[in-house]
Amino acid sequence: MLAVVFFPWSTARFLLKPAIGPQPRDRLLDRIGFWRAVIGLAAVAVASTPYLSVRAVLGNAQEKALLTAQYAMIGLPLAFFVLLAATRSAYRHEFVGRTPRLVRRVATVIACYGVLFGYAFAVMGFFSLFNGELRGVQALLALASLPGLILTGLWCAVFFACTIYWAARTSFWLGEMHPLLAPVGSVVLVLVVTARETYLRETNGLPSPLWLSLNICGLISTLALAFWEYRHLRASGYRFREGPNPTYRPPVATSR
Repeated sequence: MLAVVFFPWSTARFLLKPAIGPQPRDRLLDRIGFWRAVIGLAAVAVASTPYLSVRAVLGNAQEKALLTAQYAMIGLPLAFFVLLAATRSAYRHEFVGRTPRLVRRVATVIACYGVLFGYAFAVMGFFSLFNGELRGVQALLALASLPGLILTGLWCAVFFACTIYWAARTSFWLGEMHPLLAPVGSVVLVLVVTARETYLRETNGLPSPLWLSLNICGLISTLALAFWEYRHLRASGYRFREGPNPTYRPPVATSR
């Protein structure tokens, strides 16, 4: 439990990671999704090293994840009303009943950002009390608080990056409304982001052939994982028109 408090990536995972299903394939899909993101970022970093610094590569990855999360947030109302209209009337109460879960996720993200901005304003307000002059006790107080301020700032920066990662990886938690929305939403988002970058020719300082190859590999891996996840969810009994709960529950495999 201490790791959840002291390590920002553990805090973000505890607050923002969706629950994993009970079947072994659910856990396998979760691990594949994690390693796909890690290996993909490592591959981009290695391929981009001759042209970009590591800081620029991480900045580009964070910018792309933030753009994906923004598109997902914009598409949330549309996805909700389209799926609400498509759901059979007998199951609409189940679909609407899942909405508070998504609202709690969004509220958690907003609260986290509120804390981060509150911390930034608190630091600025703390130093503004000295009116630019640090003497005597004031200097000692500022010096004593400096390590804590730096560590807290680093914690907030890492947590901010982890929040963007979870928002992009989960397509802004579309699966909280309906599990099938997670793979479908990820496909739509990656196609939209890729089409935008292709149209605007945003190579981010990379040669066009290398940039195109990296985008195609990322697109193919996302489509493959989404297709596998969609088939698994369909086999588990999830249907778009029958609400967010499975129409039947297959037996859970247990190890002997």
